[in-house]
Amino acid sequence: MLKIRQCSHEKGSNEKDITGIFQVLSENYSLSPWSHAYIENDLATKTSRYFVIEDAQEIVGFLAVTEVINEIEITNIAIKPAYHHQGLASRLLDQLPVNWADKAANELIETVFLEVRASNLPAQKLYQKFGFEAYHIRKNYYSMPQEDAILMRLNTKN
Repeated sequence: MLKIRQCSHEKGSNEKDITGIFQVLSENYSLSPWSHAYIENDLATKTSRYFVIEDAQEIVGFLAVTEVINEIEITNIAIKPAYHHQGLASRLLDQLPVNWADKAANELIETVFLEVRASNLPAQKLYQKFGFEAYHIRKNYYSMPQEDAILMRLNTKN
């Protein structure tokens, strides 16, 4: 049974989450873009929120976001390869309006931002399905391999 939950900000209480998130990244990248220490520090930041999706208490995917005043930035979303093409990324993205419904009702969150590799067409299509639009290209932003980043945004006031 798949379950989604938000991770705790409490240092020391989330080692299992940090290890699980790092494992998801390790299975998706030959060299993880985030270290174990980075995840631990980011998770402890009050403006960051992490949502994990679990299968029998094993973390199989996660969504990391940062909230700054009236904006949210999706800083990472990843699903273990064995769970790809099962709609799990959509289920994680569905968490955004649920978890910020109180703020959306008060019109505090105006925009959600993200960046995605230019070659990651499936992710771009997923984001477009959720209403995101491309608005800028960062040339040669990514390395290993070198590649452009597509910046996308969702205006929540439309």
